[in-house]
Amino acid sequence: MSNPKEMKQGFFGRMMASSSYKKYILPGLISQSVIIAGGYGTGRELVEYFVNFGSLGGILGMALVTTTLWALVFAASYEFARTFKVYDYRGFFKELLGPGWVLYEVCYIVLLLIVLGVVGATSGSIFMQSFGLPPLVGAALFLAGVATLTFFGSYVIEIAMSWWSYLLYAVFLVFLLVGISQVGGQIGASLAAGEIKEGWALGGFKYAFYNLGT
Repeated sequence: MSNPKEMKQGFFGRMMASSSYKKYILPGLISQSVIIAGGYGTGRELVEYFVNFGSLGGILGMALVTTTLWALVFAASYEFARTFKVYDYRGFFKELLGPGWVLYEVCYIVLLLIVLGVVGATSGSIFMQSFGLPPLVGAALFLAGVATLTFFGSYVIEIAMSWWSYLLYAVFLVFLLVGISQVGGQIGASLAAGEIKEGWALGGFKYAFYNLGT
């Protein structure tokens, strides 16, 4: 017989409370939400680290280098947290870096300010191009969203980032289908050419470690 409390929660509440969802799905969704920021959203990162090395070279850099490095680092991080039983941000880095965690924290705050600046500028640019609004409006709305999520705490952030990821995947799927329908022949020809330029592995390596800082 169903638990009345679970029935009241509904599908959404049960999924967010699911141990399997928290273990196997949520960490990946949140990591992806953190990684996809201003540089990725504008396409600049894809050009810089992948597209410049040819159609096939870019895919190899993503699949063989970046994905492998991220998988190894994430797996090692989760195992470290499990072994030392440090499940919060500060406790994790105190155990990992010892006294050096203070310096890391200072550097991370500087990086965070840079990321907020980049994403805020990107938001302003998107709002201006899409709606004709001043860039300041887009940047202000973005910062207001960040402040709102921070105010309501980690649970709301988990919900927002996980469901935002599903929306993002839906947009990617639509974009892929439109691309195939419009220029599918050109995409196929480019992949069939199998262009691989020197440096594709280094590009994937740089992108992986550039993002691991976040």
